[in-house]
Amino acid sequence: MDEYAVDYIKHAMFTGGEIELSASATYNDQGLSWDNHDLLTTRRQRWFDPGFVWDGVVSAKGVLWGGCIESVNEMLRHSTPIPFLEQFAEIVLMLESSEELPSIVYVHRVSRALGKRGILSAVWWR
Repeated sequence: MDEYAVDYIKHAMFTGGEIELSASATYNDQGLSWDNHDLLTTRRQRWFDPGFVWDGVVSAKGVLWGGCIESVNEMLRHSTPIPFLEQFAEIVLMLESSEELPSIVYVHRVSRALGKRGILSAVWWR
């Protein structure tokens, strides 16, 4: 793993609390075959990272929560502690899919579960 990712993972798992995110100096967005064990020791090509890109018309500020939709689904299904409903008014909800590319039906089900819990109506929308 890149040191950039290792640092943030260590913070999340062992330090906790708020942390200011900074962009990685480089990135890679090439897919890979998770079945190919040779790739575990192969360094992939990296490119210069120009920094964060906001694909929206307004800025947002708040605590970032969410992540891979499959992981969010696991949290919801297994009663993993998540923020209280009232806290979602100050949360920037971020959802993405993994390289497994879940079906639209799967994404719909997880989105519906977030809606049924009141999370989607609690987050601040613009």
